[in-house]
Amino acid sequence: MLEIEKFLLDNNLNDENFYTVYELLKLHKEVYDDRFIIIYFQKCRDGLLHNAYEVGGYFDIKDKCLYETGYLLCLLLEESKLIKQSSFSNLYSNLTKDIDNYINNYALINKEVLKPLGRENYYKNDLPYINSNERKVRESFIKGDDNIINYYHSCSHSLIEYSDEYETKDLFIDYLNNPDKIINKYAEMIINKNKDSLGESLLVYEYEINYYKKLIKNKNNEFRDIYLNKKIYNSIKDIDAKTINITIKYGNSDLTFNYDYIILKRDLLNDCRGSSAWGVSYDKVSNFIKEKTNSLDSRKTEEFLFSHISSITYGRKSLYKNDNIKENQSKEKGDK
Repeated sequence: MLEIEKFLLDNNLNDENFYTVYELLKLHKEVYDDRFIIIYFQKCRDGLLHNAYEVGGYFDIKDKCLYETGYLLCLLLEESKLIKQSSFSNLYSNLTKDIDNYINNYALINKEVLKPLGRENYYKNDLPYINSNERKVRESFIKGDDNIINYYHSCSHSLIEYSDEYETKDLFIDYLNNPDKIINKYAEMIINKNKDSLGESLLVYEYEINYYKKLIKNKNNEFRDIYLNKKIYNSIKDIDAKTINITIKYGNSDLTFNYDYIILKRDLLNDCRGSSAWGVSYDKVSNFIKEKTNSLDSRKTEEFLFSHISSITYGRKSLYKNDNIKENQSKEKGDK
């Protein structure tokens, strides 16, 4: 056992000296309650004039965890396997996650009561919801997330941060000693102040579920662009590359070019219909598309449409091949 471990764990040791690579430290323990001990340290020096004591950490006896560890104490604990180290910010993060989980479970159980309370704000903001939430669902669908639609509403935690318990940090002692009591206390306080916003977020969640069902059903192939993006994305997502080779077909003409892998993935996930880049290297692609589509705007950089990609390769490896490209292009013309 390290000397610093003995000092922290032995109730009979109150003041000890420790050498770091930099200087001699004098450590002092002050019992705060039956759980926490405040650790002070003093940088020792010769002569009557001494340095002041500083707080070096807050030691949780029960969990053998030192919070807010000062740098010099970290050096002493470098090789320790008995003493954990953490921070009050980590504790606070755990607490707020637990509170949010409580609130979200409450919202789902009481959704029929809460939804009417959020309708006014929801319908006031329905257009932004349609745009942002549909996009979020499409991106998750293209990416292939296992759980595409999840309800999670993070309320403001300012009510906690303005409390006296948070200011003195006694909140964390209460949380460690009786987590359920503290979680329930603050969750109920937050719920009572946020029932309308919870109802609003439940309506958004409901909309996302219905939109996802519509996306899966894909009636009359209305989401064929999204399904194409998903197919291309799945073919390239697992490689480690900076650039890849793309071949596009416009009419009866083909062009193969080198393209940025990250940009392609980004535009596929953003459910764009195509992609483009800046610079001289992309000019040949833009000019090729202008020529084949009879574009009259010479100033515009033309993007290549994903439906016109006939193949993608990386080195000698074939990643994606579209054997139905002519059929897809004829459908595009029929949509216009």
